[in-house]
Amino acid sequence: LVARAVSRTLRSSDPVVRLDADRLAAVLPGSTPECGERVARTVQRAIEQAGIAGSTPHPLTAALEVVDGAGQG
Repeated sequence: LVARAVSRTLRSSDPVVRLDADRLAAVLPGSTPECGERVARTVQRAIEQAGIAGSTPHPLTAALEVVDGAGQG
């Protein structure tokens, strides 16, 4: 449910990787921190909606963090 909600929300050019059993990371190339915040809120709502509409007996929640990698090299 979570992976599907995330992939439907992001652009096809935004890679998503699994960090461990319950953590994912997405890279938003060319995005500003403000855009990252908007995308994070959209992803969070999509995950929570997936939990409501899905067959899981427990609500799904998401804690998201935006990291600005500008200037990292």
